[in-house]
Amino acid sequence: MREFFFSNVLPLLYWAMAGAFGWYIAHFVGSQILELQKLRAKTREALVFTANVIFPGHKEAPTFAEEQQRQRLMDEYNRACDQLRLLGAKVQALHEAASGPTRLILSLRHYDLERAGRKLISASNSFARDDGSRAISRHGIQKGLKLKTEYTDEQIKEIEAARLRRMEARQ
Repeated sequence: MREFFFSNVLPLLYWAMAGAFGWYIAHFVGSQILELQKLRAKTREALVFTANVIFPGHKEAPTFAEEQQRQRLMDEYNRACDQLRLLGAKVQALHEAASGPTRLILSLRHYDLERAGRKLISASNSFARDDGSRAISRHGIQKGLKLKTEYTDEQIKEIEAARLRRMEARQ
């Protein structure tokens, strides 16, 4: 009986436990990593799409063609804001719902989902401003999700310093 247990049942239990562990890793960790990769791709696409979106200004007594152009730009602006906010919410939700092993893997790989989510929402609010905040937000998104950055850290520091100088000059 003892020989039967050690030669047949114990290996079967070992493989069953290994299978359960593999399923756990694939289901709870792998699916979250896959979701992150999908969000990274969507975010990169959104950053390219929204790179040149501007807030349409208001003009006194516009012509019909000017008003149609303004409405088209306003629709594009709203769509871009909504897209970035939605991605920001999804990244923040993934950060909060990530399992312990997933958080460990992401921290070892230097992902910062909390920062990326905040900066995505910040970017959606920065379209109407021309103070460098859009570049700062984009850089935070790219760093947090480990995307290719458009600016160096030194350039961002210069933009932040110039932004602070402008804010101080206004006061």
